[in-house]
Amino acid sequence: LFSTNNVKLIANANSGFSATNSLDLYIDNKNPIISNVFPTNYSILQNTGFIISGNAYDYESGIMKVIIKISNWIFETNASNWSFFYDNKIFGGDYDLIVKVIDNAFNISYITNRIIFSNIPHTTILIPTNGEIITNNIFNFLINSYINETSKKITNIQIIMGTNSQFNGFIILSNYILDTNKIAEWGANIDISSFPDGIIYAKLIIYSDNGNSDSLIINIFKETQPPLIIFNTNTEITNYKNINYLLIGDAIDEGIGIDKIFIIRENNGYISTNKIYGQGFRYLTNWAKEVYLKKGTNNIKIFCYDMLGRVSEILEKKIICKNSIKIDGFNDFDFETEKFDANSEKNIYFTWDDNYLYFGFEQEDMTINNKVFYVVISTNNNYGTNILPASQYFEGSSLYLPIKVQFLFYFKRWLGGEENYFRKWDGNNWDNSVHITNTSGMFSYCTPTYSEFSISRSLIGDLSNISIICYAKTLDENNGWGWYFGACPDDSDFTDNENDGMYDRSISKWIEINLYTENKPNSTNNVRRASTPHTISLDGSLDFWSSIEKFNTSTEGIYFYFTWDHNNLYFGYKANDVKHADTADKVRKFVIYISTNSTKGGSTNGNIFGGQNHNFIFYPQFLIEWKNDWSFMGSAFWNGSNWIYSNPLNIIGTGQDQNVFRNNDELEIKVPLSLLGNSSTIQFNSFIVNENTGNEWTYGIIPNTSCEDGLSLTNLPKILTNYYQVNLIDNQYPNFQTNIKLFSGILPTPVISTNGIFNEPVNINILCDDSEADIYYTLDGSTPSLNSIFYTNSFVVESSCTIKAKAFKAGKNPSDISTSTITINRVATPVIRSEQFWENDGTLKIYISISTPGATINYTLDDWITTNTYVSPFTINSSKTIKAFGVKTGSLNSDIITTNFIKPAAIASSPVIISTQFISLSTTNTNSCGDGDYQPYDRIIKIETTSDEWILYSLDNWQTTNIIYTNFIYFTINTSITCQTKAISTNKLSSAIVFTNYYRTILKMQKDVGWGNYICFTGNKPELTSWGTGIKGRWTDGNIWEWVSWNFTPSTTIEWKVRKNGVDWESGDNHLSYGGTISQPPFNGGF
Repeated sequence: LFSTNNVKLIANANSGFSATNSLDLYIDNKNPIISNVFPTNYSILQNTGFIISGNAYDYESGIMKVIIKISNWIFETNASNWSFFYDNKIFGGDYDLIVKVIDNAFNISYITNRIIFSNIPHTTILIPTNGEIITNNIFNFLINSYINETSKKITNIQIIMGTNSQFNGFIILSNYILDTNKIAEWGANIDISSFPDGIIYAKLIIYSDNGNSDSLIINIFKETQPPLIIFNTNTEITNYKNINYLLIGDAIDEGIGIDKIFIIRENNGYISTNKIYGQGFRYLTNWAKEVYLKKGTNNIKIFCYDMLGRVSEILEKKIICKNSIKIDGFNDFDFETEKFDANSEKNIYFTWDDNYLYFGFEQEDMTINNKVFYVVISTNNNYGTNILPASQYFEGSSLYLPIKVQFLFYFKRWLGGEENYFRKWDGNNWDNSVHITNTSGMFSYCTPTYSEFSISRSLIGDLSNISIICYAKTLDENNGWGWYFGACPDDSDFTDNENDGMYDRSISKWIEINLYTENKPNSTNNVRRASTPHTISLDGSLDFWSSIEKFNTSTEGIYFYFTWDHNNLYFGYKANDVKHADTADKVRKFVIYISTNSTKGGSTNGNIFGGQNHNFIFYPQFLIEWKNDWSFMGSAFWNGSNWIYSNPLNIIGTGQDQNVFRNNDELEIKVPLSLLGNSSTIQFNSFIVNENTGNEWTYGIIPNTSCEDGLSLTNLPKILTNYYQVNLIDNQYPNFQTNIKLFSGILPTPVISTNGIFNEPVNINILCDDSEADIYYTLDGSTPSLNSIFYTNSFVVESSCTIKAKAFKAGKNPSDISTSTITINRVATPVIRSEQFWENDGTLKIYISISTPGATINYTLDDWITTNTYVSPFTINSSKTIKAFGVKTGSLNSDIITTNFIKPAAIASSPVIISTQFISLSTTNTNSCGDGDYQPYDRIIKIETTSDEWILYSLDNWQTTNIIYTNFIYFTINTSITCQTKAISTNKLSSAIVFTNYYRTILKMQKDVGWGNYICFTGNKPELTSWGTGIKGRWTDGNIWEWVSWNFTPSTTIEWKVRKNGVDWESGDNHLSYGGTISQPPFNGGF
């Protein structure tokens, strides 16, 4: 019952003061009342719009919420008298009107009235769904209709379609008159060919025979045409290449809209794709996209997709890019075909079109300091002959070039601005510098890191072939000097950052281009290198090509030069000792020995110096000598026994004639080939003699492996063993190994025919250029000797090895050692092993392993009657011979390994486990608690078997195994364990397993009892004096006292306490412990 209760709270303090408070509690356990609900139960309604009303009362706590639900519609209020108009459409059938009232005490009342609707038919469209896309002119309607009123039917269905949602000008495409029952499901094929692509609205109306109707509107999207791409497909031509080209067009899709526009460009196998995303727009007019176009014909394909994935027509267009470069500071050169490596890790670019040559140069800080970029051009293809000498000097530098330069262009960049100049060689001199502006044949543009230039081809004439060299120079105009860098083509002759007064300044490479041939400018076929024939001007300039005509000598800083043309040999020296000798200690003699007989061996026929002759490996026939004090110049020839100094072979002459030139540090010598018999092959070596009387010594020797510097001439005959052999033919590089052969006094190194990795046995041949030499070899990598294997014929290697070979011949030094590493992909031989002993049941576990990754092991137990694939360890139970080999695809099978396992007949005897001794930490053995007691803390275990057997034991259930190769073992234990053991033997089966359990019980108490006092343990067991005086414990760190026993099994229950000094008993209940455990009471306990 509803009632009111008063509650008072009183709080009293120790001081006598108090405080009070009170409240009223209301109790409501009555449900609210619902009345006058309309529509009443089982009302029959004919229309969809009606009033829902009612009353709710709660006289105790009051109404908190009223909830009205009908169909899927919910109305909530907190009004006691409620009324609202329900205008939702409800189709025929019975529905529940539910009223739920909740008061403020959460008491709930319900009422449910059944309402019957009978006059509204209902329809749904199953196909198509609202917004569905139709891709053809015929689509299907699938409709479900029904009416729930008894005895009523669906009589008529209309479908009305149009192109706008206002239904203006609708076209009735279908009018179905039906005579059905309460439920009608039907379909209709609708022809929408008269409608354009886009949105089509459809209205469905259903009528029943009670005069009521229902309608439904949906829209569909007609999409029957592919998208349309509009683009100018005319072929276009542009002078420039490597440019971004703007393409413009239209894309239209009247239906669902454009998804993507694709632009695909193809040029000489290079394909790139660009996309424009349409995002469903129906009209993309004047779309624009930049594409990157390269030189040549760029084939453009353009098409689009609509949102349904349908593709438009593919339009094709050609855009032809000529080879022009736009001089604007942006690098438009082709990095793959027009880029050249230059010295100083710089890059130079070159190409051309019908009107211009184009150059680009990458260099950091182009605008800092004065920098000049040079282009030298020759249009005369008779370079490298004796008719047109190659040397040309200009701009005050000693730069030596391999082409007959006719035009010089240079572009100067400095802080004051830019200057372009053009000069032309008239055959004798350079004409005056002509400053050219950007409107008179040369165009340039400079950025801080990149410069580009164009040169009108009209300045050099309309020629097909040109030769080009590019380089750069940094100028110091205040000091009148500069240094070179960035030669192109990249040339080892050209050393960066040397001022223009340095010697040995040459560029031996150039670019030769046919301007009417379609080719890649940087093709290796276009890069030329200076070669023979090469005519040297005897003027002290040493205009040899450093990279191909310069030889290192045995002395650092002294260089030897050599080349030839069709008429002469040219020799050169660069050395400080070339200077005029004004005192006797500075006199130097330069010596060259030459032979034209490449078939005859050496002899003792050197010229006499200091009473000694030289030994040569080759056969010198000509001798050239020159002293730097001009006291001696001469030549001689060998008559078979002596050197003859007389005409006509006095090729140096009697004075400073045209065959020799000395200038400060340079010496140049010319030897006419006619005086050497015009031989096509020569041999030579050379050295310098320091002619201090009585202390002559040699240096500057070539080949530089002949001997070491500073040796007196008395030692010279033992060490001049090397020489050069040169074929005097055109288009050669004198110091290249392919044309200059270095001969020595040792035998040629044998050549082993094969080296590498093989999947099958390989045949080996060993050859030596000296057919009379004997070859000895080894297969284990050791050094060959006369005791090694003598080579007679080729042999086969079936397994990996290191072959070393050496040639021997009487009267010759043995050759160097040649080495060949042969790797045969043979699978490694498997390893078969077993457990160390047979088990007691007569089995033995077998393991097979192999070191080759991915290899499979095949094995047999019956001599290959059956073959097994090894997967995991297996056991045998009788004597077996096991054979195995490894296999792997692409490798040779391994060797077969064979292992025998013999099953023993005898069985090992069972071992004995004995434990009668303890290790005590106490000193006495009495039961007096006052004197201390025997405490067996560790236990000694002995295992023993017969004398010819070993012991295998475990203390952790065989997780860890211990093998003792004797017949007995002692060890200690300090915890509860199970000792398991068996006897093993190499000629017996293992014994059965024997085991013994050991249980160690520890009682502990922590208590600080003061210095000199102690704790005794007593309890209900005799070992604890059966509650008598007790057993003295052992003190450990932390004031922990212990007592240990090995006498209790796990089933033993122990009750115990402790006492102090055998007098004061511990208070409280007895402690309960069990055998084989460590037990301790709470450490904060007392007595």
